[in-house]
Amino acid sequence: MPKAKWNANFTLIITHPILSKLESSCNSMAHLHQIQAQMTITGLINDQFPFSRLLAFSALSATGDFSYARRLFAHFPNPNTHMFNTMIRGFNNSNFPQLGLSLFSRMILESIEMDKRTFVFTLKACEMTNWAKMLGEQVYSVIFKVGFDSDLLVQNGLMHLYVHCCELVFARKTFDEMSERDVVSWTTIIDGYSQSGSPNEAVKMFYLMRFANVRPNEVTMVSVISTCSQLGVLKLGKSIHECLEKYGVNVSVNVMNALVDMMHGNLELGKCAGDKLLGLDPGDSGTYALMSIIYATRNRWDDVKRVRMLMRDRGIRKTPGCSSIEVEGKFHEFFAADQAHLLYLTRSNGWIFLSDVVKDDALVEAGTEC
Repeated sequence: MPKAKWNANFTLIITHPILSKLESSCNSMAHLHQIQAQMTITGLINDQFPFSRLLAFSALSATGDFSYARRLFAHFPNPNTHMFNTMIRGFNNSNFPQLGLSLFSRMILESIEMDKRTFVFTLKACEMTNWAKMLGEQVYSVIFKVGFDSDLLVQNGLMHLYVHCCELVFARKTFDEMSERDVVSWTTIIDGYSQSGSPNEAVKMFYLMRFANVRPNEVTMVSVISTCSQLGVLKLGKSIHECLEKYGVNVSVNVMNALVDMMHGNLELGKCAGDKLLGLDPGDSGTYALMSIIYATRNRWDDVKRVRMLMRDRGIRKTPGCSSIEVEGKFHEFFAADQAHLLYLTRSNGWIFLSDVVKDDALVEAGTEC
């Protein structure tokens, strides 16, 4: 039976016909309400597992309704660990990490059992706040107390939080103390060094990763290729390019974009990577812009013209520049050459005017560029 995209548990086997509908074919809140009505009639809704599936769809599905999930959660007596995890994750996805953290505190106060996913989602919530390191350390004290400090998933989450906080010493300490490491562990520390301006350490960790026979994934390769760009070592970049084929890494748009960016200094390699990227996504205007830059840096103006003509022939338009302003508590976005917006901008003698619907105090002075 196919799993719905919101359902992360791909080993779950459902046999009940009502739940089967929820797992495999529910695609809207209207459909969910129908299934919920059937569950209410049959009494199925009073059991924790069926209810948790309703909650998961509402909180995590792309077609769900998190406000409805909050109401469901509030009315269920004695929610279990899975329900708390679902809600903490849902608060993260809805950009309300503080509310997720309040649920974690409730779990502590009510002595509700926690599992590794509780800590992963809670560490992510910490990461999304302005007090990430302080909150993360408080959560780690609970992790240590309940005995999850050696769990691979939890250690990866903790290391990611330290990388986010630019605390590479703590991230490396966590990495070194791990009894086992997976591709996420290695990728996190490599990306941490790359983002913190330590490309040599990032490359060193990549070679250690290969020595440990851990197969890199797409995210790993994007980080490593970006590191090569920082170092400006094209020879190393060629070696990385060969690794893509050796390990069978998916050459996605993200990977090819990183390769094109790295190979700006080499016309032929940059062109080759750009051509492959156009094959992957011929409608991406950013690829054409990168190709134009590569040619322009070598004064290959005929080739720049050819790329632009190719864009025109294929109907590709460059994504316009965008600016935003706040007027009377509302934000408005304006795109280059956009006169469709009610508050479109016009220029006169170095000033920018909004349309007459804006009060006189909305007049703003502008420079020569907007």
